[in-house]
Amino acid sequence: MEENTSKSENLRERAYNTIKEMILTGKLAPGEMVNEKMLMEALGIGRTPVREAIGVLTFEKITSIVPRKGTYVSRITLEDIDNLYQVRDCFEPFIVEIATPKISKDILIWFKENFEAEASKSPEGMASVDGQFHRYIASATNNPYIVQMFEPIHFQNERLRHMSTRFLGTMEDVLSGHLVIIERMLTRDAQGAAHAMREHLAFSRKVSMSLDLGDIKLF
Repeated sequence: MEENTSKSENLRERAYNTIKEMILTGKLAPGEMVNEKMLMEALGIGRTPVREAIGVLTFEKITSIVPRKGTYVSRITLEDIDNLYQVRDCFEPFIVEIATPKISKDILIWFKENFEAEASKSPEGMASVDGQFHRYIASATNNPYIVQMFEPIHFQNERLRHMSTRFLGTMEDVLSGHLVIIERMLTRDAQGAAHAMREHLAFSRKVSMSLDLGDIKLF
């Protein structure tokens, strides 16, 4: 019985992660229908784990159900962006202040070097390091409640990050904002790091609010 339950949970998690990645990378675009049959065939699994995964994604507001029509990838509106940044503005400066005394300087130097390296390469590489950095800061608090709360915020922010790095020339600004945060963290200036995070979020909000969401079909 336990073995069957574990297998079912693994299949659901596999479906959940696959659908989420497809949404993040734009293979499933905002407003596009989530085709259960296609996912079943692609993953080689049954209907139940796919439906359970979609149920979790709907709870997280990543997908939405339209009665008598189906399940669709949730669109991102300017109101959604504003709401997201209201939460980030409250949440992330507090997180970085807690994490600053705890994060290894070697890890911070690794992030600094990788930000600098990716800035001269591609927006996608920069977006990847950016996502890792913000997630690592949350995990460095060693607070499981913070980590759990951060995940849905992180994912929606990843969607925006993929859009903004691809369509707007902000690489140098993104780099400089993160380098200031890292420098403050390296000197263990927790309040300074929190201030730098607020400045970074203010810039990110401005970039995100300037996106022409109606014209963007893929991330």
